[in-house]
Amino acid sequence: MTVAPILKLQGVTKDFTVTSSAFGKVLSSLRAVNDVTLEVMPGETLGIVGESGCGKTTLGRLILRLTQATEGRIEFQGRDITRLPPGQMRDLRREIQIVFQDPYSSLNPRMKVRDIIAEPLENFGAGRREIQARVDEVMDIVKLPIAYADRYPHAFSGGQRQRIGIARALALKPKLIVCDEAVSALDVSVQAQILNLLSDIQRQTNVTLVFISHNLGVIRFLSHRVAVMYLGRIVELAPEAALFDAPQHPYTRALISAIPEPDVSRRGQRQVLEGDIPSPIDPPPGCPFHLRCPKAQEQCRNAAPKLQGIAPRHSVACHFPG
Repeated sequence: MTVAPILKLQGVTKDFTVTSSAFGKVLSSLRAVNDVTLEVMPGETLGIVGESGCGKTTLGRLILRLTQATEGRIEFQGRDITRLPPGQMRDLRREIQIVFQDPYSSLNPRMKVRDIIAEPLENFGAGRREIQARVDEVMDIVKLPIAYADRYPHAFSGGQRQRIGIARALALKPKLIVCDEAVSALDVSVQAQILNLLSDIQRQTNVTLVFISHNLGVIRFLSHRVAVMYLGRIVELAPEAALFDAPQHPYTRALISAIPEPDVSRRGQRQVLEGDIPSPIDPPPGCPFHLRCPKAQEQCRNAAPKLQGIAPRHSVACHFPG
């Protein structure tokens, strides 16, 4: 039996207008996400990685329908959600949730933990007993004592607050959770605890995760497949092992070479990228990476490569992969 993707993006593009702050005059257009096509299977974790400004957070917001795609199509469980009217968006919110980057500002400081977790349940009309049972259940899932439910967020550490944020995201039993840099604000040791927790939760609930991060070490630990973004485009998409063992795009290789390696004998030569990321307001012609690519040739300057399969479930947007 063939399993259908839980999430499917086809040619998704997002443009923002750049205006003059003084007069509100439209100056130009910024393409934050450019022709993204991908699928996410039920129960898997898709990692989305890239440097700051590559468009990964905007892509997450498009999946969540917190912003509207300029072009393309987004399907969730086989249903086109690209332009759902507000009345139908409410039902979608039960199925797709988010864990935010900052555990300090994402929780209401005036609400007790129990009320923070219960709020989405109340919004969807759950009864008092159902809410009480579900709050206790998710507190146990995120490994926080039930006694903590009557405390306020200021009483907790950053890692504990992120557990509360995860508990809130789980309250409605969603099918998909988008984690936007969910551990980047935490200490390294606490990051490991939260990553292990997310991995355990996925095994228990079979929830699908889209995990956005600039940290390849984090992505490698948690993800089944990885999408590498550069200047709004996916330049490589592959299973975790294939991507890290045999990266095909020069940008992916440069990112992987920068991962700290504690074992000196396993350290390779770091590939330093020349220059800065081009401005998305004025992107270069051809391949968006050619200005920084050590393999760039005339074809790269003239034509942008398409994302094409080179192996099972492994695609790359490069004229000269390998």
